[in-house]
Amino acid sequence: MPSLRASGAILGWAALDITAAAAALYLLIPATDLSFTFFLPAFLLALGAAMLSGAPGGVGPFELMLFSLLPTVPTPDLIAGIVGFRALYYAVPALIGVAMVFSPSKSNLTSAVQTRSAPIPASKAEIGVLAQNGERLLHHDQGTCALWKTTQTATMLFDPLAGSAAPALDRLKTVARTSNLVPCIYKCSEKTALTTRKLGWRVVRVADDFHLDLDTYDPDTPARRGLRRKLRKAERAGVRIQRATTLPLDAMAEVDANWQSAHGRARGGSMGRFCPAYLIRQEVFLAYLGGDLVAFASFHTSGNGLCLDLMRHLEDLPDGTMHLLLHHAMARRLRGYQPRRRTQPARLDAPDRSFAAAIGQTRLTSV
Repeated sequence: MPSLRASGAILGWAALDITAAAAALYLLIPATDLSFTFFLPAFLLALGAAMLSGAPGGVGPFELMLFSLLPTVPTPDLIAGIVGFRALYYAVPALIGVAMVFSPSKSNLTSAVQTRSAPIPASKAEIGVLAQNGERLLHHDQGTCALWKTTQTATMLFDPLAGSAAPALDRLKTVARTSNLVPCIYKCSEKTALTTRKLGWRVVRVADDFHLDLDTYDPDTPARRGLRRKLRKAERAGVRIQRATTLPLDAMAEVDANWQSAHGRARGGSMGRFCPAYLIRQEVFLAYLGGDLVAFASFHTSGNGLCLDLMRHLEDLPDGTMHLLLHHAMARRLRGYQPRRRTQPARLDAPDRSFAAAIGQTRLTSV
């Protein structure tokens, strides 16, 4: 659905177009005592009949309705006006459009949207979610922010990547207004929320992010007694965790399909969707029971930081499996592990190569 601003513009321009069309036909009818205030309702009813009939161009129902609603207008005069109206309002614009289609473009204008090959800024790990949201960066005079466009909103994801919030918000409002979208900010810090409130934006607290300092993470402390029980349960059940060096895409797709059938469709946005070309950019850990994949988790990475993205699992997996999966991912970071950067899907299965090539490019769209 379009925004209220866009709906108002659509209704306004549609009303202007219909009134102009009625005026054109009214002026083409030879001189008569018919007033425009009486002619306009008749034209609207005739136009409605033409649209409901489904006839090409409304030919037939449109004319018959006008004949019946305007009995005081001589039939020859009305026919002459209708023929002139169809030539002026339909035929001439159609010929101009055909000429423009087949004429070479001479425009020297460059698009306001530019695509450049560049890695996503790694100021925070979660910014990797831009890979599935169009990878747009919104530039302004004093910095840059991540932009996520939906059918309804122009959303700034997280705090500005560079610069302060106030100029980023002004730029966001301009982009949203020109696209008939609602400007929004999602997952910002308290500082940015305070700035937006001072500028008159409405701030709604919807959730809290969980941050864990890996330098202080220790599963052996008394406070994490419950976590240790979960880990032991999964280990006794035979769950085995490994970091993915080759993604088992077929097995992962089955786990994802099972998860979606139980929990509903993955919506994406600030969380990822299952996509091979998206997952190869991430750190992925797999959980096996026997020889079968029962769960996996993926992480955005930045420096030595991790940001949890996808979590997918079967419904009948052993208790503690997901705890063990996340624990292993964090434990590797605690040992100073640095992930091997996968820059291309060299070890994807053959059926997925075209898909990865189509949407797996590391590109940013600058607005």
